[in-house]
Amino acid sequence: MTLSSENKVEVVVPTENVVPEKTVEEKPVTTSAAEKATVKETTEVTPAETATTEVSTAVTVSTAVTETAETAPVVTTLAGQKRPNPSNDSEKTTEKPAKRQKTGLNLETDRGILYSTQSKLLLRKAGVDLKFMLSRQYPLPKADDGSKAAFQFDVVQDQRMPQGVGFVRTGSVVPTDAVPLLLEKIAEKKERSSNIMRILPLDHLCKPLLAEFQQLAEKFIKPLFAENNREDGSFTWALQFKARNSKAFSKEDVLKVIDQWSGECKVSIDSPTVCIYVELGPLFCGFGLLKQWGKFSKYNVQSLQHPEAAKSHHLSSENNKDGGKKKKTCDVGENNKEAETCDVAKKVEVQKAEVEVPEKEAENTTEAEATTAEAAVATSVSEKATSEE
Repeated sequence: MTLSSENKVEVVVPTENVVPEKTVEEKPVTTSAAEKATVKETTEVTPAETATTEVSTAVTVSTAVTETAETAPVVTTLAGQKRPNPSNDSEKTTEKPAKRQKTGLNLETDRGILYSTQSKLLLRKAGVDLKFMLSRQYPLPKADDGSKAAFQFDVVQDQRMPQGVGFVRTGSVVPTDAVPLLLEKIAEKKERSSNIMRILPLDHLCKPLLAEFQQLAEKFIKPLFAENNREDGSFTWALQFKARNSKAFSKEDVLKVIDQWSGECKVSIDSPTVCIYVELGPLFCGFGLLKQWGKFSKYNVQSLQHPEAAKSHHLSSENNKDGGKKKKTCDVGENNKEAETCDVAKKVEVQKAEVEVPEKEAENTTEAEATTAEAAVATSVSEKATSEE
């Protein structure tokens, strides 16, 4: 095969049967002006066509988004959990358990312990102290697999609760059985809390209405007097009523309800056999039948922890009360002897005043006479001086 300078290709085949190929000349491609115009018209795009293309692309994108939204799985999260990333399906996401939410009260089934503090700032700490004391007193058994049991005691949080007061639900534990055990340990210095003032068990709850209280009292307070209505006077009772941010009914209304069944049972305020404690608030009305009211210092935690300070405070309060009573008897005359002594003291004071008045008058007269005599001497001396001049 040989190449020539004139761009011709010659193929030489030695066999006789093959016909030699003809040479092909390469011609340059030329385009006319008309062909260029037609190509330009076909390549140019009008504004209307661009708008239609943009609309079509937007429609295709929106349809794709809707299709992906319909096919994508719906992710639901619980309160307190982080939202998992749906894109990483291959990776395993460790879901944390939801936090325990504190709900309100169920007045038909719930019961618990009311606790009070000196300040609302100590309310949370006091609730934690009470929960730990109850959990130590009533530990929950572990499950067979060794997992931890759920919470048995929880603090009820509600905006309607008065300031400085909290409520712990006890579940299956009876509050009037649990609180005396805690107070016994506090008195023996086995338990301690500097944040709690008083712990008051409430076995029965209802709406803060007098009619609701009457129905509940007829079920639980009426049988108490029916069983212990003795003539020997060994059974005594007392009523402690506390209303916080509520005026639905008063202590007199509660006494009218209880006096229907009390009969001949005697009342003892300091150390009753059973103290009926009634708590009235905007959230609920509750009561409990408390025993050993005087032994546990009216269920006061601080008095049990510091008995000496409590005794001194009690004595000082009694002295103040006695002093106030004596003053009242002297002023009003309830006690005849003290009234007579007061009258005698007043008469003596009047006589002293009568004696002192003339003495002061005599002193005043003598002083006036002395001043007049001095004035007369001064005038006579001045007259003599003028005459000599």
